[in-house]
Amino acid sequence: MRYEDRKESGLFDWLDLEKAIAQRETPLSRLQETIDWKDLAAVTEKYLNFKAQNKGGRPPKDPEMMLRMCVLQFLYNLSDEGTEWQATDRLSYPGGF
Repeated sequence: MRYEDRKESGLFDWLDLEKAIAQRETPLSRLQETIDWKDLAAVTEKYLNFKAQNKGGRPPKDPEMMLRMCVLQFLYNLSDEGTEWQATDRLSYPGGF
């Protein structure tokens, strides 16, 4: 029975849904397998000087996460606001990508 066809939701239905999403191949999972994010983020950090500086303001975000968001923004033609919304709206984004 498909998840959408169920009449009642049980206590563990959310966990079943997360498991089904994790097992599905997605564009994000293919990117995860293709790109070595840590090495690419290290090069990006070196050239863009992402090191934290105590000059006030917010501390910089993780360079690897920012690089991933930039790639998604480019691939899906998203605005800055659209990218932020997708990243906060999707459970699959931070952990699955």
